[in-house]
Amino acid sequence: MAITAREQQMLDLEEEGLSPDEIAARMGIKAASVRRILQMYRFSFAEDRRIEAGLISGSMQLRKAVIAAGGHH
Repeated sequence: MAITAREQQMLDLEEEGLSPDEIAARMGIKAASVRRILQMYRFSFAEDRRIEAGLISGSMQLRKAVIAAGGHH
């Protein structure tokens, strides 16, 4: 998912500790728009973390299976 400069700005401001209302006021947009964008990216980032965890787990299981079968470690 491509992120726009404005969306990145929202994420950066949230990371600095600003609330959605404060971000909206600073950017001159509606707080509901900020909340929607932040929620969308939180979901996307959470999914990315779940996929990464699954890949790491699968890789570790494969390594253990190779070692158990007498392969190199």
